[in-house]
Amino acid sequence: MILRDPKRRLLSVVLILLSCGSKSRREVWIIPAGYVGWLRLDYSIAGAPPLPLENGWYVIRLPLTGRLATSTANYPPIDRNRYVLENASGWHDLGFSTKTIPGYAVQNAFDFGKGRLNGPFPQPEAECVFVGTFSDFKSNGRNCAAWLRGQPEPPKFSKEPVNPRQRANPNKTREQTVRFHSLDDRKVE
Repeated sequence: MILRDPKRRLLSVVLILLSCGSKSRREVWIIPAGYVGWLRLDYSIAGAPPLPLENGWYVIRLPLTGRLATSTANYPPIDRNRYVLENASGWHDLGFSTKTIPGYAVQNAFDFGKGRLNGPFPQPEAECVFVGTFSDFKSNGRNCAAWLRGQPEPPKFSKEPVNPRQRANPNKTREQTVRFHSLDDRKVE
């Protein structure tokens, strides 16, 4: 079939280029036994080692510091990644859901980035994952997105969550009070 219409030719070229762009790969995060808190993977860091690729998955072996940098640019589907705890008997899958999970599990995961990565996906900057109990997560009070390289742990949020019934300033804007408690439990306080 010959494409005579210039619009259809342009659309065909765009679709071909998008299909040839960088493909994201699923990741397996290997978490040290006993780790509780935020984990962060920084993507596209010049001079950092690339992520190893095994059976089509990027393997992320996290250190006890909870922070890892890679030169790899990836935009993984967080809900399709695998999160495992590693101990002497091997790998053990951690629970991960958009709902709160009782016990030790992935309680929150998000990524953020800027710009574009060879197509429709944002340029990845980092992915943050919280492991522990839901109580650990609620009491953590740390901001993984504000974790600067070289800091031993994420900084505390600048303000504690505000109970809507005890709010001192009812004129506070929504942007000043949004806190994420789990993937689907986004709560404005």
